[in-house]
Amino acid sequence: MSAALQATGNPNITTLLGLASAETNPSAITAAAQVTIPALMFAGGKDQVAPPATNVKAMYDALQSSCKNIITITNASHCGFADNNGVCNAGEGFSCIACTFIPLATQHSLTYQFMEPWLN
Repeated sequence: MSAALQATGNPNITTLLGLASAETNPSAITAAAQVTIPALMFAGGKDQVAPPATNVKAMYDALQSSCKNIITITNASHCGFADNNGVCNAGEGFSCIACTFIPLATQHSLTYQFMEPWLN
């Protein structure tokens, strides 16, 4: 489920961290319009599951946070934000046969490079 849905109306959540967030039902984009806490959103530049323009970017634009950032990792995949998952990788691979993604370790390293200072 999208981080935006979880952050809506929950006073225990003090920051939103989205990793390749996808539109959902109910709408995560609509929920994002109610989010005012600091937010850091990550997108995979070659995400074939939740293309950034119609998912992460749309949520980012809807956020009402005064402190928000979006980071798109070049040549990163949707599945690369998680541990190696054969089902996810196969699905994303079939949707873009010619895509070449950065290695999983590289995508994790780049994500942590920005996520760790944000959370600290």
